[in-house]
Amino acid sequence: MNSASVTCVLLIVCVVLGMVKVGKANNCDDSTNATAGLIDFKIPKDTTCTITISPVNTNLLTLGEVFIFFESVSLSGNDNFTLRDNNDQVLFGPFIGSQDPFMVLSGTMDLAIVVLTGSDDTSTRNIRLHYSSKECSYDNHDRRIKIHYGKLQSPLYSKRKKETTCVFRMKPQDPGKEKLLVKFVKFHLNDSKLTVVGSDPKDYELSGSSLPSDIISKSELNMTLTLSSSQPGEQIVFILDTVSKGCSKNEEISNLPVTVTSADLTGEKCLRIIHSDEKTVLGVSFEVLEFRETLEHLTILDGDKILFSSALMQISSLSTMNIKERYIRTSGNSVMISYLNPSVAYLYPLNISIQITSHSQGGYFKNSGSIQSTSKEDAVFLLQVEEGEQIMLNVSNSSFTPMSHIYIYSDFYKSSSLIADFTRGKKSIQLFPHHFK
Repeated sequence: MNSASVTCVLLIVCVVLGMVKVGKANNCDDSTNATAGLIDFKIPKDTTCTITISPVNTNLLTLGEVFIFFESVSLSGNDNFTLRDNNDQVLFGPFIGSQDPFMVLSGTMDLAIVVLTGSDDTSTRNIRLHYSSKECSYDNHDRRIKIHYGKLQSPLYSKRKKETTCVFRMKPQDPGKEKLLVKFVKFHLNDSKLTVVGSDPKDYELSGSSLPSDIISKSELNMTLTLSSSQPGEQIVFILDTVSKGCSKNEEISNLPVTVTSADLTGEKCLRIIHSDEKTVLGVSFEVLEFRETLEHLTILDGDKILFSSALMQISSLSTMNIKERYIRTSGNSVMISYLNPSVAYLYPLNISIQITSHSQGGYFKNSGSIQSTSKEDAVFLLQVEEGEQIMLNVSNSSFTPMSHIYIYSDFYKSSSLIADFTRGKKSIQLFPHHFK
C-alpha cells in the first residue's frame, strides 16, 4: 500500500471514531425539524456539542413550543448543558453532571441543547431524550421509553402566555398481576390543578400545597396537569411504583370496625390504605398473627403517605414482642397495612386477622404539643417524644366524674409499668418510680 492510501485509511478511521450518534447516524452538532422524535447521542470529552430542535409547524394543532423529556443524562461531574433560544439566551440550566429523568416546556419552537464536556475520562457520556411540538405528555408504555417506573416530576417551565396541559399516561408492565402506586414527594399547585382518572376508589382533582394521599390505580392511570398561565414554578414530584393487584386497594370505610385477614393479603407486595370517613382516629389490634416464612414482613403505618408515614408497628416471624398486648393508634383517620412476601412458595400468610376500629378521641402524638379529652368515651393517648421515649395515657371515663382516672404507663403495652394515677377528687397524685431505657 502506498503512502497516499495509508493517509486515506487513517483519515477514514479518525472520522469514524469521532462520530457521535444522534438518532440513527448524525454528528455531535446536528439539527432536526421533525415535529417529534427520539434523540440518543454520545458525547466525547473536552468538546462542545449543540443539538438544534426547530420543528416545522405543519399542523395547526401543535403545542406551540418544544416539550422535552430527558429520559437519561449520564455525564461527568465537570460537564454541563443548557437549553437556549435562537438568540443564544439560556432558558434553562446549566444542568451539571448526571441527572434524574426530568421534563421541560421550553417556551420556544427554536431550541438548542448545548453540552460542554470536560477533559476527564468517563466511561460513557450520553443523553437520551424525547421531544415533541405536538403535546406535553409522558407514556410509560411507549416502547421507545426504557424507564417505566421511578421518580418523575412535572415539567420545568417559565411564565406561560396561556394555560398548558400535560398528561401522564401510565399503566403497569404486567397488568394481570400489578397495580400502579403513585407516591407524592412534592406538591405545589396553587393556581394549577392535577386531575387523576383511574384511581381506586374514585377519581380526584387535586390542587393546593398539601401533599395528597398515595394513589393506587384500578388498572391504567391518567394524570392530567393543567398549568396556570399566571403562576410560574408550580410543581409536582412523585415516585411511580407497583403493588400486587389482588391485595392492594385504597378504600374509604364508613362502618368500622373492619377486619383484614389472610385472604386479603394474597400477594407478594400488598398495600391496603384505609380511610375512615369520620373525623376519628383509628385503632389496630391483632386477633391472630402467624407467618409461614421468615421473609414475610408486615408493617402498620400512620396515615396515607408511605414515604412520610411513621411505622406504628413492624412485624416479622422473628419478632419477639407480644403483638396482642400492644396498643396501636393513628394520629388521624387513615392507616396503611403493608405486607411483603418475597417467597415463591406461598403467596399468603398462614393466619392473620387484623381489626381496624374507630375512636372519637385519643391517638398517636409525636414530638411535642398538647392534648385534650372532651368525650365521655374512654381513650388511649400514645405520646412519643423520640425513639424509646414514650408513655401511654389511659383515660377512664373522661367526663371526669368523681371516679375518673388518668393512668400513665411507661410504654404502649397493656402490661407496661404504671407510672402515675391521677384521680378526680384526690388532693394528691400517686407517682410510681420509673426509669426510661
